[in-house]
Amino acid sequence: MICLYIVTIRGRSYETEPVINHENYNPQTNVNDIQLIRLKQSIQFTRDVSNVCLFRNVTVGNGDMAVATGYGVQFNGVKDLQATIQKETLDDETDINFRPTSDLYETPLIIRSLDFCAVRPEATINRICAGGEMTGTSEGDSGGPLLVVRNHRWIQLGITSDGTYKAVPNDVTKIIDRGMYTQVSAFCGWIEMKTSGEVRCQ
Repeated sequence: MICLYIVTIRGRSYETEPVINHENYNPQTNVNDIQLIRLKQSIQFTRDVSNVCLFRNVTVGNGDMAVATGYGVQFNGVKDLQATIQKETLDDETDINFRPTSDLYETPLIIRSLDFCAVRPEATINRICAGGEMTGTSEGDSGGPLLVVRNHRWIQLGITSDGTYKAVPNDVTKIIDRGMYTQVSAFCGWIEMKTSGEVRCQ
């Protein structure tokens, strides 16, 4: 299927070329969860709209800080106190209230060990775990960037993919986000190949 979109940036709309999905994407594990979107015309950069860098050798460790942005739904409380006691992992559809938003949000995240996100080993290939109590991404944020600063420049470390919510026992006002992100640097060769060398990691 050929997918075309309209991308809106600061009120200006841009048509896209056909989207390029990774040919080895696994919907069960979300490994290779990456997509390229080429715009038919160049973005008009301004003081508020600029590019982000791709680095081939960017590294982070457990406890480092990153930032995620997106238009995802906002947490609005756990529905039932008993769920926080009886369940470690909350179901985002049945256990948690969310409210939609049209605003773009930015949230700081802590890079975590893969054990923190409690995913199967086969779901950790070229992926990053990040999150914490009341800080993370949600439905609607998928595809957005996970960013770090290196040498005073924004670097795209990851792409929001999926995750789970851990309960805070006896507290319906909090959740712990365990988010998984595609590690962009692992796909530098793929990006270069699919863009015929037009886009390269530094």
